[in-house]
Amino acid sequence: MCYAISLPPAVLLLMERLEKEGFSAHAVGGCVRDSLLGRPVHDWDLTTSATPEEMKGVFADFRTIDTGVRHGTLTVACEGMPYEITTYRTDGAYTDSRHPDSVTFTRSLSEDLARRDFTVNAMAYSPRDGIVDPFGGREDLSLRTLRAVGDPTCRFTEDALRILRALRFSSVLGFSVEEGTAAAVLALYPRLSAVSAERICQESAKLLTGAHAASVLAAYAPVFYAVWPYIGRESLGSESLAAFDRLPSDLSLRLSALCQAEDPDTLASALLQARFSKHFAVSVSATVRALGAYPCDRATLRALCSALGTEPCRDAAILMGVRDPMGADTVLSALSEDEKNGMPLHPSDLALSGEDLARLGVPRGAQMGAAFRALLLAVWQDRVPNDPASLAAFLTNT
Repeated sequence: MCYAISLPPAVLLLMERLEKEGFSAHAVGGCVRDSLLGRPVHDWDLTTSATPEEMKGVFADFRTIDTGVRHGTLTVACEGMPYEITTYRTDGAYTDSRHPDSVTFTRSLSEDLARRDFTVNAMAYSPRDGIVDPFGGREDLSLRTLRAVGDPTCRFTEDALRILRALRFSSVLGFSVEEGTAAAVLALYPRLSAVSAERICQESAKLLTGAHAASVLAAYAPVFYAVWPYIGRESLGSESLAAFDRLPSDLSLRLSALCQAEDPDTLASALLQARFSKHFAVSVSATVRALGAYPCDRATLRALCSALGTEPCRDAAILMGVRDPMGADTVLSALSEDEKNGMPLHPSDLALSGEDLARLGVPRGAQMGAAFRALLLAVWQDRVPNDPASLAAFLTNT
């Protein structure tokens, strides 16, 4: 783990501008943590002793956005990118278990860092001051440990989302959760009921795709059964999680694995209520439905692709491969072969159109619809190839 941090030119420019006007400025939080871990940094957050109004004066020649000035945050556009800069602050009471009722601006960086969630996120950096680390974040990084700043009960009571964030960081970074912090997670997770479904959805998606998700799910199963009502009651057992751990880091696949024992008819609705997108919810429920139909013959597989889509059927085969590799290989090979050969999945894919059927004497309406379905089934059953002459002959002779 390195202790040198290379700041982007735009970040340096913003910090230097603040310092030139007599204010202190630091990169803070996750960008410092990830830099020290050698991980890519996607967002550079800055903190400063300047108030929002003072920042507006400093950056009068920049485009600024009042992102959250009541809480001290101003967004400044620099070199084509937005950067959030937040005034050092202390937080008041959290009566809703999510947001401080009030904030008080301060000139003290240490006071600002003291309000943050975990020691590895409570570090700041500037070229002038180096790494500012009043709570032992660097040591916890080296130990790969996630520890609350101060009393974990206080941190989680203030903002219940921190409970799920702790488990997300553990899943993504592979950090163990310090004993006292872990105990507070297991004692206080019912407070997650105060967190919006949208935020739980966002954290859950990141957690489930973490490289260490299976071990976190096993260690904190009661938390997940409480906040994820859409997963099966046996999904977090040792055998299920051993299979889960062998899956690619794909949210749709991993959530489908946890939900595979659920009723597909109600699963999509449950995922929508949990604020997953409609497309995602339908895809996961379709994967679960396809998995429940495997193993099946070739014609049934094609019918499933027609009804559910090829991708859910492919995902279901990948899930099946955890318990039946040979069966999964058969399905995946069949799907690839059909895709390569242009297997028709819908009447519009057939080599005969409605006009063609009309010329063959098929009345429009229900009879034509029945004729299309019969042709499609015959192709799926490999009784006739999908070419105009063969389809016409089949239709004439049946």
